[in-house]
Amino acid sequence: MRHAYLIMAHHEPEILKLLLSRLDHSDNDFYVHLDRKSSVNPDEIASAVKQSNLVFVERKRISWGDYSQIDCEMRLLESAVPGNYDYYHLITGVDLPLKSKEEIDQFFRQNNGAEFISFDREANETRDFVRRYDGYHFNICYFGSNALLKGAVAIFRKFLINLKITKNNNPNTNPKTNQNI
Repeated sequence: MRHAYLIMAHHEPEILKLLLSRLDHSDNDFYVHLDRKSSVNPDEIASAVKQSNLVFVERKRISWGDYSQIDCEMRLLESAVPGNYDYYHLITGVDLPLKSKEEIDQFFRQNNGAEFISFDREANETRDFVRRYDGYHFNICYFGSNALLKGAVAIFRKFLINLKITKNNNPNTNPKTNQNI
């Protein structure tokens, strides 16, 4: 069974090397994106891989919660799909396997063809995850040191939160959690 590990990394090169060495196997290949802002050296990372193929995709600047994350995931997939793998695993450079590569492979052989994707909205609403998917987020990293533009975004965010309260017709609802105050 062949696995492609699509890895988005931006720091902690020692953990990334440990991840690669633990999953290094002739049936596993790695597709790695190193954030352009990162000082991680690709040659240093490559030294951890002995049996797998290691492909570095073009480095671009990635910002959390920004479309650049999706673009990076798509570029990793586009690089890996021609390899016709049985499974594609999207992980970060600071993830570490809890099982050995043999146990991971055995699990996927026993569950061949099954997909393991889920989202439990009710469980997540009890935590502070709602703010990540229910609201308006403007990534201000592109504004640099432009204080005027950052201030305008802050005012616009407050406007949208007020708009959301009006839309819900419940002024007693916390706009960040949608729960009654």
